[in-house]
Amino acid sequence: MGSVIKVLHLSTHDEDCGVGKYQEMFLDTLSDHEGIENKFFDLSPNQIKVMNDTDLEKTMKQLSQELADYDILHIQHEFSFFYKDEFQRIVDVAQALHKKIIVTLHASPYVAYKPPKLLGLGPHSMVGYAKAIRLKRKFFKNFVAPMKEVDMIVVHNQVTKDSMASLGVDRERIVDLVIPVPAIDHAPKSKEIHDALRVKDKDIVYATVGFLHKFKGIKPAVKALKYLPENYKLAIIGGVHPQADNEAIYDEITDLIDKLGLIDRVYITGFVRSDEKMNALVRECDICVYPYDKTYYSHVSSASLNNAFANHVPIVAYPTESFKEINTHMPALTLTQSCSYYEMAKSLKALNIVEAKKQSKDFAQSMSYPKIAPQIISFYEQLLSE
Repeated sequence: MGSVIKVLHLSTHDEDCGVGKYQEMFLDTLSDHEGIENKFFDLSPNQIKVMNDTDLEKTMKQLSQELADYDILHIQHEFSFFYKDEFQRIVDVAQALHKKIIVTLHASPYVAYKPPKLLGLGPHSMVGYAKAIRLKRKFFKNFVAPMKEVDMIVVHNQVTKDSMASLGVDRERIVDLVIPVPAIDHAPKSKEIHDALRVKDKDIVYATVGFLHKFKGIKPAVKALKYLPENYKLAIIGGVHPQADNEAIYDEITDLIDKLGLIDRVYITGFVRSDEKMNALVRECDICVYPYDKTYYSHVSSASLNNAFANHVPIVAYPTESFKEINTHMPALTLTQSCSYYEMAKSLKALNIVEAKKQSKDFAQSMSYPKIAPQIISFYEQLLSE
């Protein structure tokens, strides 16, 4: 082991991807650290997963040639990044070179995998069960088997750690890491939301932030408005993802707003491409809400909370397992009593905005990239000392 640790990163980057931005910020934070050298592999998982066999083979040779000059391969894993056996092939390349492998796992395996269950003895049930068995074999071959071969797995919540262990992955090789909060420029200003909602001095604007999706609780956020005083207004910051096929949800949300008679109290920004503009819009609001689907977001740690933390905006959220875990580090979120939009309305009315704003700011400063990045370095040092 030399004096400088050399790490090659296989991840999305320079594209519209939350995981890619997450890892870019880590590398930017580590860029001034003399004891480590980081570089992204040129090709993104989103490019690799659609390659034919010939191009995939060329890419694996390219990866092997480049990785030969590095100590560690660090892979960012999100289930949409790998269609077939690309993950196993990548792990095989690193192992053939006797390189250490670390994987950051961004979602519990049970987001992508459901254990087979025989629901009946009829022909449809038997066919469905046989299909589930085939999918299980494929999942274990392309995900579980390579995960058992890597040297370290980084997870962002306890549910993911427990899920991996339940699939036979050695718990001793799984380490925890809080999703860091980026430092951002608070200088840019916006009046878009205030102008659209005709915000007055005593009005309170709460916001959802991010792409419109069925799991992100946009509809509960709208419904909560019916149980709040007239001075409460809702900003839906974001639109449909440009590559998504769920545009129908946009009409469903606007139909709901119309049905409930809330047209004058809700504003939807639509898709916001610029992070700077997104953050300026968030700072126009008094509170950010995260009424996320309890089942899905107990298996996923959402970096979208950082839209609020980074801008020092208070957070009210449903009590998913991953959100509850954040409060074990330090008080940061106001969690509703249950996953109910009525409970969300109650929490919004009772919120001490001044105190909640301080909690959000304190969390952002304590869990910033400069504070969390040394843990990544310690992981690398641990791997190379084994």
